Amino acid sequence: MQRSRQAAVRRLTAKVCQKCGLTAPSLRRFRSRHHSPVSQSSGIRSARSAFGKRSLTEIHLPNDENRLPLESVITTPMLRRRASRAPDFAAENAALVFLMSEMGTSPTTILQTLADTALKVCRADSAGISLLEKEDGLPLFRWHAVAGGWSPFIGSTMPRDMSPCGVVIDRDSVLLLERPERHFPMPEELSRSIAEVLLIPFHWEGEPVGTIWVVSHEESRQFDGEDERIMSSLARFASVAHQTLSSLNREKARLEEERQSEATIQRSIAASEQRLRFVLDSMPQKVFTADTSGSVTYLNPQWTEFTGLTFEQIRDWGWTQFIHPDDVDENIRVWKRSIETGEPLLFDHRFRRADGEYFWHSSRVLPIRDVDGRITMWIGSNSLIDEVMKTKEALEEASRRKDEFLATLSHELRTPMTSILGWTALMMMTSLDDQTQRDGIASIHRSALVQAELIDDMLDVARVVTGKLHLVIEQADLETLVRAAIAVVAPAAKAKKLEIEVEFESPIPPVSGDATRLQQITWNLLSNAVKFTPMGGRISVRLFSEDAFVHLVVRDSGIGIRPDFLPYAFDRFAQQDVGASRRNSGLGIGLALVKQLVELHGGTVRASSEGEGQGSEFTVSLPVRDIQP
Repeated sequence: MQRSRQAAVRRLTAKVCQKCGLTAPSLRRFRSRHHSPVSQSSGIRSARSAFGKRSLTEIHLPNDENRLPLESVITTPMLRRRASRAPDFAAENAALVFLMSEMGTSPTTILQTLADTALKVCRADSAGISLLEKEDGLPLFRWHAVAGGWSPFIGSTMPRDMSPCGVVIDRDSVLLLERPERHFPMPEELSRSIAEVLLIPFHWEGEPVGTIWVVSHEESRQFDGEDERIMSSLARFASVAHQTLSSLNREKARLEEERQSEATIQRSIAASEQRLRFVLDSMPQKVFTADTSGSVTYLNPQWTEFTGLTFEQIRDWGWTQFIHPDDVDENIRVWKRSIETGEPLLFDHRFRRADGEYFWHSSRVLPIRDVDGRITMWIGSNSLIDEVMKTKEALEEASRRKDEFLATLSHELRTPMTSILGWTALMMMTSLDDQTQRDGIASIHRSALVQAELIDDMLDVARVVTGKLHLVIEQADLETLVRAAIAVVAPAAKAKKLEIEVEFESPIPPVSGDATRLQQITWNLLSNAVKFTPMGGRISVRLFSEDAFVHLVVRDSGIGIRPDFLPYAFDRFAQQDVGASRRNSGLGIGLALVKQLVELHGGTVRASSEGEGQGSEFTVSLPVRDIQP
């Protein structure tokens, strides 16, 4: 029985080798490479993996004991775990516009153009497109387009059941493989240079018909989620391109039969336009075309879905109605300049969505030229970049606040330092009477205290941010701490003729916390209220217990907070008045410190105001429970 199976294997191997053009010596070299006779399974695999690979002379096949299970080479989850590089929407838009242009002008080479594009935008070492076909009744994958290091192997084939593409088709999902030669039989020329391969299926009439793939030959190049996103977009394009090529081939055969009559040519042109329209309609980006005067002649459905406007409302120059008012004039200017000069347009601007909210988009528009170089139309693509722009604005705002803080810090430190330097210089140069000398020493003392307070606040913020602020936890009587803080600010309030109203609802249960930091929270809120309340104003302090929390509410009749600034009231270095218009001193870190200290105690703080001149209210809520330091 064993001898008959071996004989069957030898007959099948000889038959396939004859089909593939392999010689007996080459088969012997393969056997000697693996130091084992050709068994039933390995003999069939080696013969089948050589099928269609006449240009690849050596076949690499792991033997049964070294061959890893399929799941051991699949690393698809790493696409989500690896840090993705930042999207390059400008390059992506340019690539998509170029592909759409090539679809209209050179459809027969679109698959190769698509492979070249995948190689470039994914920064891969090789890229290609494999289509599932049949040859002599056997299913196989043919490399219809290859770019990069593997480009010499374009047109090569691999049996379906021995190819990674077959697994992608079976699962109809994205796959990332690491050193796939540990499971799949690979031509020797390829197996030595595969670090990772990312494969994406594409479809026709709902069924997977092929894959688009990229390969890294170096372990230092690893694919990530951004590569998956880009390749998935290109896979949708590959589906349309495959359908277009199939239609073109059928159309070509039909045209040859009809000798390309004038009517047939016109139908071909119409079909080409319809295919281009289908491509544009299928794109996830917002795509448009315009004539040589700049008037919009086509918009894909994504425009209507986003803006809520019909083509008739947007066509020609009607698109200006959904551009942000601050961007319209510049948008029209650069668009007209491109029309006059024929130069491509790249512009970032805001589009109004159907609900009235504006979102940043990056627009790229390219001219389409005829054989004589004359512009016949324009084609443009628009991608949503709102998150990118918001991140950029946040970084710019953080930089602006840092500069404002440094300017404020220098001012706040310089003012008491000027007093100190002035008095010390006066004392060194002249003899002062006793009273004047006492006044000078008192002024120096006050200025030094102001500087010490500023430095202490900055150090406290730094300790909280770095996690180095330690709380001394004990049972704290919040009512006693609040009354002590009121006593501290009472002289400053009296000087401004401010009325402080106190309302404590008994009993107030003790809270667990750092008494010094809890008093610092109260003092910061009260001193802010005194600072920002004008002469003769009113401050109210309420302390009560409710729902397992102790609530401290500080309300003043001061300058209030603008609605646009309210969300940033507790941000570090944030100040409502900055620059030359500042009416009050301070670094803008007091409220930030309050928020951080409250949260360290397991509580919350919130601010409210009806607007400028309407006063402000700050509410601190601390839990009535034991907390650990």
